Amino acid sequence: MHSVSERKALCERFLEAAEGRGPAAESEALRQVEEALGPSACADLLHALTRLEFGQEEGCRHWRAIARHRQALALSLGRDVGIRVALCDYFVNVAPTVRNPVLVELHLLRRQEELALTDELTGLSNRRRLNQELEREVERFRRFGQPFSVVMLDLDRFKDFNDAHGHQAGDEALRGVAQAMLETCRVMDQAARWGGEEFVLLLPQTGKDDAVAVAERVRRAVALRPVPYEGRDHGPITVSAGVATFPEDAYTAETIIRRADTALYRAKAQRNMVFAFREGSRRHPRLKVRLEADLRPVHGPERFCATRDLSLGGMLCEASGGLPLGAEVEIVLRDGDRRSMPLRGRALRVTPDPERPGGFILALGFDAPDSRRQDMILEFLALRSAEAH
Repeated sequence: MHSVSERKALCERFLEAAEGRGPAAESEALRQVEEALGPSACADLLHALTRLEFGQEEGCRHWRAIARHRQALALSLGRDVGIRVALCDYFVNVAPTVRNPVLVELHLLRRQEELALTDELTGLSNRRRLNQELEREVERFRRFGQPFSVVMLDLDRFKDFNDAHGHQAGDEALRGVAQAMLETCRVMDQAARWGGEEFVLLLPQTGKDDAVAVAERVRRAVALRPVPYEGRDHGPITVSAGVATFPEDAYTAETIIRRADTALYRAKAQRNMVFAFREGSRRHPRLKVRLEADLRPVHGPERFCATRDLSLGGMLCEASGGLPLGAEVEIVLRDGDRRSMPLRGRALRVTPDPERPGGFILALGFDAPDSRRQDMILEFLALRSAEAH
């Protein structure tokens, strides 16, 4: 797995290796990028060349079309125009996406982008880059099913510290927290300044318990770190932290930040503490949503039902008939006239509905879906989660 900066560096190495060295060198360089980045290679290469964002399928489609366009230009002009010229002509004239392209030296562009995505005081990623990485982690979960966690940290009594020691000493305290985060985290983790005295750690492939352990290490490292300024030790200062995990606590990048902030609020009540967001004992958060669905048991007649709530792992519904416990069932969820979603599951709990004579309340657990089906459920839940907020 690669971060945004690592993917960008791989793509730029491809460009350097391929430029002007003939088809064989370019083909080998492309093979290495595809091997390293997998299905996202074409989209990442296009982003490195144009800074345009494409999905995987769209990126591959454009990349193949650009290769054909490059060949056509070579036949017409009697020489190879190179990938950059072919790409520019393609996006300006063939598939108009760019109106006014500008020539910029790569090292100048790289420097400007780094400044735009870096917090000037601490040298950490800024909020803009963190949001980009969060969205990519959500996409990575859709592809590989790997959870990730977010740790939100806030300096305790920072206003009092500034009032007592001055803002320059406060800046040193912020830099110290940033350094403690960098020294504690893995290379793959993303440390960012969220704003003011708030920081965020994005922890790929990390569940709730491991994320709490990371937060505890950061908390202890900050508490033991002095805050030197003008020859005096003004520390230590402490931090509180809140932890949330995707998709255990949220279905969108925006919501997982909100969950981590909720946990942070609890930690701030005691200070120098770490709290993890907890919402009951369920593995996945449930959304209150009313949908019609068809239940088709492997053995028995079809039943109609309406959902009470829905999650990535299952649903609670009102049904026109009961089911034996453990019964396997095909489920077709209908989102009005927009779409339907077929799933498979089994009955986990069956109780008579006290408000509807002859009706039942069914708790159904979904079978582990394939990646495409999981992506559909997650997209639907993310949409509903956004509407709820």
